[in-house]
Amino acid sequence: AAYLRAFNARDAAAAAAFYATPTIVASPAGRRVLGARAEVEAMLARSLARLATMDFSATRIVRHAAHAMHDDAVLLSAEFLRERAD
Repeated sequence: AAYLRAFNARDAAAAAAFYATPTIVASPAGRRVLGARAEVEAMLARSLARLATMDFSATRIVRHAAHAMHDDAVLLSAEFLRERAD
């Protein structure tokens, strides 16, 4: 819930605090490894800016799963629903 509050407030720095580094981001566009918190924050800032240009006002998680990969690594997958103000 705290992550979505930060994300929906368009606070990339606060949302980035929920990511460990390195972070592997997988999407239909491909995979990227983000090695530093600043890279995670920049990725989130770009995503938030893109969503704002498309008039999305909020994001909800509709499905998620966490899979323990190792003692100190978790794979989190999530499906998001983007909402418009109208």
